[in-house]
Amino acid sequence: MILISAACIYHTRRIVLHHTQHPLARYLVWFTYALLIFAVSRSLGHILKHILYFLNMNWLWQKLSPISGAINSISFIIISAVTLFFGSMYDVMLQMQRDRKRIEQTSKEMLKLTNDLENIISERSKTELSLKLAHEIRNPVMVIGGMVRSLLKKGDDTRAPQFQAILDEAQRLNELVANFEKNMILPQIHYTQLELNTLTEEAIELTRPLAEQKKQLILFNRNPMNLFFYGNRQTVIMAIKHIIGNAIEACPEASTIEITTDLTEKGNTLIIEDNGPGIAPEMLEHIFEPFYTTQKGKTTGLGLAYVKQIIEDHRGSIHISSPEGKGTIVTISFPAYHPIK
Repeated sequence: MILISAACIYHTRRIVLHHTQHPLARYLVWFTYALLIFAVSRSLGHILKHILYFLNMNWLWQKLSPISGAINSISFIIISAVTLFFGSMYDVMLQMQRDRKRIEQTSKEMLKLTNDLENIISERSKTELSLKLAHEIRNPVMVIGGMVRSLLKKGDDTRAPQFQAILDEAQRLNELVANFEKNMILPQIHYTQLELNTLTEEAIELTRPLAEQKKQLILFNRNPMNLFFYGNRQTVIMAIKHIIGNAIEACPEASTIEITTDLTEKGNTLIIEDNGPGIAPEMLEHIFEPFYTTQKGKTTGLGLAYVKQIIEDHRGSIHISSPEGKGTIVTISFPAYHPIK
């Protein structure tokens, strides 16, 4: 037993050198050391017993026998304790691995959602800017055309050909702007059947690591019904995630954020309520305006403006009520959609 346990120690230590962080390898080292202690204690006890019997010192063995038995019992206790401890640690390690995979998956989804939203916003912004420039070009063209027509009516025959040429070019430019506006269509977002409870749970999972860092509790009161509506999954999740993220940032540590889904007269409704400091009335009036932010120097102030745009694109509505010092309640509603089975 001594030789076998010593060989086991040699091999398990080699395993630990190659897998320093693996708990199973460390358990095997502890187990084989305990086995060696037991083998040595048991062997020495038997040898000592026969020597004392041979020397006619039975009385001494009677005194040492309990000690030898105690050492053997301690060896068994060590083996049992190490095994039980390893079982608990192995469960913890497996849970950590699952959490790490979940965090990695959440990070990938957050990155994908952020990239998709940035692409959508970028395309919409470019298109809206182009349409605005076209509108600004049309105004002076119309003024020029009006002034030229006025000069032509005055009957100045000497400059009539030049005025007519200017008017023709102004009309041509106006037609070009009209054609540009006609062909410049805002990028379409693909809509499909969605379920509000499911999207809310996904948004909560994306923001849960941030809430756990601040020791905050997110309570989700899920409506037992399936709340279907028609929309784009990625943009809706991003909008809900942004609202929950704002609540997490606004609330102090150990706060509670309550999220509720319900079917109301406005449609499928999502309510996000926190017990933070609230928003001042003068700030609440401008909360959805672009570039307006309550966190000076931390954000661009575009988040809630885009959230409102996303919800309105889904024919929904968003309302924020916030008695200062009593928390904030954000209510989002989407038109209910009942799929035909």
